[in-house]
Amino acid sequence: MKLLFFIAALPSVVIHSSLPSVSPSRNGIWSNITYDDFETIEDNDDWNSTNFQKGGDDAQIVGTKHHVKGKKAVRIRNGANPDEASFYHSSDHDVTLFSTLRVHFFFKALRFEDNKNFSLEYSSDSGVTWNDIKIWTFRVDFFNNNYYEETVLIKESSSILFNDKVRLRFTCGGNRNLDNIYIDEVAFSGYVVDSVSPSAAPSVIATSFPTEEPTVEPTHEPIEELTVEPTHEPTNDPTYEPTARNGVWSNITYDNFETPQDNDDWNSTNFQKVSNNAQIVSVTPHVYKGEKAARIRNGENSDASFYHSSDHDVTSFSTLRVHFWFKALRFETDESFSLEYSSDSGVTWNDIKTWTFGVDFFNYKYYEETVLITRSSSIEFNDKARLRFSCHANRNLDNIYIDEVAFSGYLAI
Repeated sequence: MKLLFFIAALPSVVIHSSLPSVSPSRNGIWSNITYDDFETIEDNDDWNSTNFQKGGDDAQIVGTKHHVKGKKAVRIRNGANPDEASFYHSSDHDVTLFSTLRVHFFFKALRFEDNKNFSLEYSSDSGVTWNDIKIWTFRVDFFNNNYYEETVLIKESSSILFNDKVRLRFTCGGNRNLDNIYIDEVAFSGYVVDSVSPSAAPSVIATSFPTEEPTVEPTHEPIEELTVEPTHEPTNDPTYEPTARNGVWSNITYDNFETPQDNDDWNSTNFQKVSNNAQIVSVTPHVYKGEKAARIRNGENSDASFYHSSDHDVTSFSTLRVHFWFKALRFETDESFSLEYSSDSGVTWNDIKTWTFGVDFFNYKYYEETVLITRSSSIEFNDKARLRFSCHANRNLDNIYIDEVAFSGYLAI
């Protein structure tokens, strides 16, 4: 699926996305503006119980099995008349205090065809005019019958004004009543920067779940219908460029583990293993793309890990990003795996994020993760940076397959 407007071209979360490892900044907070789960009080099309209104009857609140949580979601369809196939904020919102805006939601498409899409739009004149923030196109950013989680960050620009007349709009770009997009759990929030660090706000997006207000549900629970493996592929270029106008993502390392030599040829990658509990293997059913992936297992002796084999200079970046795919086999309750960061050539490590079985993931499913890393007293951006993936289980049967690892940094212009 297809990060944010700024919006990067990263395919969004295919199956299930979880909490990011770090807050967007240590020097500010996210403040809720609106939140809608569309569990309306009255009938199925009771827009008065929400912060939105429909453009026409091609936008409806419906009781459907295609919702993410609860019993209802918004359905937009067709789009031959775009104004009819849309829903938008029914009142203005004052965002003048915020340095960054964030829109977080889930969606699922049914019966879309090539070149069909839907979009998120922004107005700073009470809905008189609209600017595209992001457009999701079928087969490029999503496929039918899969759930996707999206987080979009919006930065102020000459056309995107942060004033007191702000509204959001979702619009369907299909041409048949059969072309349906279900949208649920829409959280709109703003980032208030601490006066200590005016530039601390994130200029990029995470496709992971927000760590601060609003506490959007669902709480990491995968949906029962999410049993399919993703049918789309990540973009060929791991350095997804944000659509923000004030910076670019720069690739640091990228590894797909398609090594030219034997299955355990770490010398052809940017990583090295600690022991044979970390291996590059050919296991096609568990590889997201290609023929090989990194497998870490067990972890009882703290040796089930692989890490950057050399230091990387990240001093010029304001934010770091790690994007990858994973799949677990035979994990049990309380078993986990972690992403760690070192700023002293691997002498010491800081946990960036830990994924726990039954909370953040389940067995036999693909997951896509994007983790943002920001500077702090313990997370230094210097010339000795390395990443490490570690498994925390207790049997050789406990396997995590990790593939398509892209490590990049954000350069502000």
